[in-house]
Amino acid sequence: LNQEISFAWLNAERVAALKTSIKVARLLSDTSVPHFYPTLFVLVTEVMDTVGRLVYDRIRNKAEREDDGTHVMVLPEKFSCRLVRQDAKDTCTNWFYKIGAIPDLLPRIYLEMAIVRCMYFLQDEPPINVFTRLAGMLRGVADPLAAVYARCYLVRRGAALAPMEKSYLLSTFADFMVLHQRLHAGEFDDTIARAGLARPQYLRLLEPGIEWVLSRACFHASRAVLQNVSRMVASDPAGCPPPELIRCLVTALPADFVAQGALAMAVMIKKSGSAILAQQSQQRREGRGAHSHGG
Repeated sequence: LNQEISFAWLNAERVAALKTSIKVARLLSDTSVPHFYPTLFVLVTEVMDTVGRLVYDRIRNKAEREDDGTHVMVLPEKFSCRLVRQDAKDTCTNWFYKIGAIPDLLPRIYLEMAIVRCMYFLQDEPPINVFTRLAGMLRGVADPLAAVYARCYLVRRGAALAPMEKSYLLSTFADFMVLHQRLHAGEFDDTIARAGLARPQYLRLLEPGIEWVLSRACFHASRAVLQNVSRMVASDPAGCPPPELIRCLVTALPADFVAQGALAMAVMIKKSGSAILAQQSQQRREGRGAHSHGG
């Protein structure tokens, strides 16, 4: 598919290339085989990266050359949008309009994330407002697996363009926490059961995504941001965060920050462990009761 899109693009069949890209992105709406989803995500986002590169190169070419190929200027690696010719800006705006008109939510979000670098043809500042808006749109993705991995791609694109920006990352992680709480409350148990998985198995598929978002949120972060992230994990409504969240948090936090808050971290881990033991004990009792009743 990557080659098909590139071939169509080289032959000036850009509408065909966009239609194929939408079909590829739509594949990520299918979570019926959860174990395959991480692999599918890697394959699809490779295609999205290709589309983003092709669109960016085309607009840059528009900025540097006339339609007949006459060379007008060379944009420096880091350029101001004031240097970009109006024709190139119009092409860039048109691409965002085309993608904004895609009716399906998930392909629309993925393709806008793919071309978000093109915002530099229109503005000099990192497109933080776009990341924030896309983070909000992702709340409309109902499937937990699809939502988590889409947020991973958002964070990856953000890391490339605004590695030190934390606001949309904190918002994204707060959304993760809400989703995680709903999962643990059993809201998606029917969906998980239809996929032939137990809840712990399903949660393990989400861990890489949670760990990635946490790692970027904690990357060169201020102490205030680190404390904010730690509070979000610790403020689980059940009184103790699930162990997978604690694992991700400890992995993402700087070692000196963990050391300074070692006592609080130990208390949180102990509470989580006690809750898991109590849950397992309850499940064993229910299992024995069901077995006795059946006998």
